[in-house]
Amino acid sequence: MSSVVKIDFDDIMKDIARAIHKDSDIDNLGKALGFGQGDIGRAIDKNAQQGGDYMGTLGMLRTWQNGQELQNQKEELRSALTTAGLVNLADQYLSIPVPESAKTTERPTENRSKNEGNDEDIPVVENVCPPSDEAVELKLRDYQEEVLTPALKGQNAMVVLPTGTGKTEVAIALISRRFLARNPVGATNHRRQKSVFVVNKVPLMKQQKDRCLKYLRGKCKVAGTSGVESNPVPLDFLIDSNDLTVLTAEKLVNALKDKNIKLELSDIALACPRRMSSLPEI
Repeated sequence: MSSVVKIDFDDIMKDIARAIHKDSDIDNLGKALGFGQGDIGRAIDKNAQQGGDYMGTLGMLRTWQNGQELQNQKEELRSALTTAGLVNLADQYLSIPVPESAKTTERPTENRSKNEGNDEDIPVVENVCPPSDEAVELKLRDYQEEVLTPALKGQNAMVVLPTGTGKTEVAIALISRRFLARNPVGATNHRRQKSVFVVNKVPLMKQQKDRCLKYLRGKCKVAGTSGVESNPVPLDFLIDSNDLTVLTAEKLVNALKDKNIKLELSDIALACPRRMSSLPEI
């Protein structure tokens, strides 16, 4: 039932994208959604390349959607449309309340103990990200600071720690201290270096995304993607439009095989793969 609600919201985004014809309106909406000028320009160019189509605008909206908590999407998009001067579209398409069931599309996961052979750092849980709009301060333990030091000095580094000791937090600290300090939020250079988390399970993608938002909310753009999406955003556009992308391994493999997707792997400064003992799920 909840998946139907999500599809309905995508239909709303399609209608909104179709209704925006002026480049100036797309520009204003993109800025209101937090996109840089380079990302907005590519959306406008894509529209023009397809004979005045709306797919560039829709791609921008879907990229924005990937970085939002589901229960806040309607309110945030309505606010962005209003800020962009598109009040009529906000009233026309976003005045119907979203049902309570739209607050989550994730199916409950079974509880698993650490002794059941789970090869992940922590069990799969839901709602990792706190409901507030403020990031939680990340405090590392002494051993985490020790393994982080070489990377902070600009050296190539691989973190190897036992299960459950916080490798993800080490990676998030590196992103926050090194890369975000170099490229503050709001920077318009779309060629700034990116960070990527690669996981092998769809629930873990959602969990890692929430975990990153817990500490990086408001500091950078975070998105998540997998092969189960009904309306996927091209991976090159998604990575290029965000500072941190969490994705499944199969999603990455498929993108590398797709000749229409041009991934600039040299722009990825930090890759965080989780140990995988089996084939990735999509």
